[in-house]
Amino acid sequence: MSESGPREIPFDGIRLRFDSSKSFDELVDALLADVGDKPVPIDDIGVRFESWESYEHEVQSHVGPSGFMLFALWNHGGWIKRQASIRKCYG
Repeated sequence: MSESGPREIPFDGIRLRFDSSKSFDELVDALLADVGDKPVPIDDIGVRFESWESYEHEVQSHVGPSGFMLFALWNHGGWIKRQASIRKCYG
């Protein structure tokens, strides 16, 4: 397969926005109360089950009442702070 530049692939989608009077920390706490505060080890689950049905059952057991699941946590604060300092230097 030859390498090429990026391709534009059109799609239809909807972006949802919910406004809230809650603080960021309150919203994060509410979300984590729904999905748990430990990411689901999805790669580990994949190797433990041989059938799709058993895999799906295990994955579904980690889904919160909202239908969401926590796969990973990233602290964006570190790079956001770094970006702000770069802008001050070069902006």
